[in-house]
Amino acid sequence: MKIYPAGTRISDADLCPLIRCDEKKGAGMLYDAYANFLFLNIMRKVQNRELAERLLEETFKKVWHSIPDYKINKERIYTWMKAIADDLAKHALSQLNK
Repeated sequence: MKIYPAGTRISDADLCPLIRCDEKKGAGMLYDAYANFLFLNIMRKVQNRELAERLLEETFKKVWHSIPDYKINKERIYTWMKAIADDLAKHALSQLNK
C-alpha cells in the first residue's frame, strides 16, 4: 500500500481502490478533497445551511455505498459525486415544496 503524507492530493485512480477496500484513510481523503466543493454546490441549491449539512452527509453515505458502481474511466469522481449531491438536493427541495 502506498503511503500518502498528510495534505497530499491523490488522483482518483489512487483514491478509488482505497475506498473500495473499505479503508478509513481513503474515506477521509475523499472527504477532505471534495466536501467543501460539494457543500457549496448544495448550499447554492437549497439556501439552508442545516439542510445542506444533512445533504452533504447523505451524499457521502451514498457515495460510500455506491463506490463499487463508480466507473473511473467514465467520469471524474467529483463529477459523479456532484451528480449524487444534486439529485439528493433536488429530491429534498421537492419534498419541502409539497
